[in-house]
Amino acid sequence: MTRFISIVSGKGGTGKTTITIELAIALRKKGYNVAIIDSNLETPNISIHLGNPMLEYTLNDVLEGKKRINDVTYKHPTGIYIVPSSITLESEKKPEILQDVIFTLEGLFDFVLIDSPSGIEKAKYSIISSDETIIITNPELPSVIEAMKMIKLTKELGVKVAGTIINKVRMDETEMLIDNIEEMINSDILGIIPEDDTIKKAFKFRSSASYLYPESDISKSINKIVNQIINNKRIR
Repeated sequence: MTRFISIVSGKGGTGKTTITIELAIALRKKGYNVAIIDSNLETPNISIHLGNPMLEYTLNDVLEGKKRINDVTYKHPTGIYIVPSSITLESEKKPEILQDVIFTLEGLFDFVLIDSPSGIEKAKYSIISSDETIIITNPELPSVIEAMKMIKLTKELGVKVAGTIINKVRMDETEMLIDNIEEMINSDILGIIPEDDTIKKAFKFRSSASYLYPESDISKSINKIVNQIINNKRIR
C-alpha cells in the first residue's frame, strides 16, 4: 500500500524541495520504491535540482489530458522516480484534478512524496492529494507563524499532520529556541536539520547529501527522520 506524503511550507525559502529530495533518496537507500511528484505548477524545482530541467513531458501534460502519469515518470540515477512539472510559463495548470492523477500511483510505489507549492492557497491541492503532511519551517518567527497556518489548514482539510521539520538550524542566538517553536506550532518535531554547505555541494552534482555524503550531519539527521516516517502507521 502506497503512502502519499505532502511536504509543505507556509513560505518560500525554507528548503522544502531540498528536504523532499533528501527524504526520498534516504528512503530509497533503505530499499523502498519512492517517487517524487512536483506539484508546484508555477515555479517547479525538482527537475532543476536533479539535473533534468527540460524533460519532454511533464505533470502538466497529464493534467491537460495529453499523457498518462507513467509517461511522465522518470528514473533518476539515485534510484528514485520523479514526476516533474513544466518550467515553462505557457503550460496550462489544472491543480483541481491533481488528486485524481496522483492516486493513480496507488500500489506502484511504497512512498510518493509530493513537493507542494509554498503558501496556504496553493498548497491545499497537494495536501488533499496526500494521506499525511510534513511541515517544513525555519527557526525564525515569520516562518514558524506560517507553519502554524499550514498545520491549521491541514487539519481543516482532514489530513494527518505527521510532524514538522525545522530546517537550516545554525544554533545561534538569532534563532528561536526549539522548545518555543514546538510549543507554538503544537506539532511533533520530526527532526532538526543543520545549516550545512553539504547541501550546496550535492546540488552542484544534481544529487543529495544523503546520497553523496552519507556521513554528513545532514545525512544523519535525515536518516533519523526517515526512521520515524517508516515506523509511523499510515492513517487514511
